[in-house]
Amino acid sequence: MKNTFRHCTCVLVGSLLMLAASAYGQARDDQLRQEVVRLQTDLAKVIKAFNADRVASAESSREQQEFIRRFTSELATQTRALGALQQQLDQNRERLAQLEKQNRQYETLIERHIGELKEIIAAESSQRVAADKRIIDQLSNALAKGLTKIQQESASSPAGTNATTGRRYKVAPGDTLSAIAAAFNISVARLKQINNLTGDTIYVGQELNIPE
Repeated sequence: MKNTFRHCTCVLVGSLLMLAASAYGQARDDQLRQEVVRLQTDLAKVIKAFNADRVASAESSREQQEFIRRFTSELATQTRALGALQQQLDQNRERLAQLEKQNRQYETLIERHIGELKEIIAAESSQRVAADKRIIDQLSNALAKGLTKIQQESASSPAGTNATTGRRYKVAPGDTLSAIAAAFNISVARLKQINNLTGDTIYVGQELNIPE
C-alpha cells in the first residue's frame, strides 16, 4: 500500500509540474485549470483510500491483539484449572492408597477375630455338649433311683395304695415302659403282652399288670 501511494504521488506531482510549466504560457486556459482540479481530486481520493486502509489495518490489528489477549487469558485460566485438577488427582491417589492400606489392616483384623470367635464357639460347644451329657446322666441316674425306690416301695406297700395293688402298678409322671420293665426286671415285650399294649404309649394313672 505504501509503494502504491508513493507511485501515485510521484505521477501526480509530475503531472502538476508539467501543467505548471505549461501554465506559464497559458495561465488563463480553463482546460488546464480543470485538469489541475481533476488531478487534485484524484490525489485526495488516493490519500483517503490510503488512510482508510491504515484505519482498517489498525482496527484489524487491534482485533487480533484483543483475540490473542483473550486466548492467552483463557489458556492461562485453563492451565491453572488443569493444575488444580492434577493436584486433586494426586491427593485422591494418596487417599486411595491410604484407604487400601487400612482395608488390608481391617481384613487382617477381621480374619483374626473370626478365628478367635471360631475357637470360642468350638470351646463353648464342647462345654455345652459336656454339660448336656452331665445333665442327661444326672437325669438318668435320678430316674433309675426313682424307679428303684418305687419298686422298693411297691414291694412293701399294702394293697389299695396308689403305687401298686397286688401285682398292679399305677403309672406315675415321667414313667416309660422301658423304665417300668427295668424296675420290675422284666422285658418290655412281656409287659406289653400282659397288658395287651400294641404300642409304647402309656399315660399317668394307668394301671399295669406286673407278672410274678
